[in-house]
Amino acid sequence: MNPYGYQPFTMEELLDELMKSSYLFDSVPYFFAWASKVLTTKSASKKSTGKPHLLN
Repeated sequence: MNPYGYQPFTMEELLDELMKSSYLFDSVPYFFAWASKVLTTKSASKKSTGKPHLLN
């Protein structure tokens, strides 16, 4: 696949939707706080063990 083409389920896709269509996220005000907490926890545990973890 072309690296400059559309790639679904990427961080770029989420950021594009958030920046251009923020109304889609108005009904979920606590989602980003929760997601940030989960990702921070997973990142910290991944760094502490030095082993890759699968995201569930």
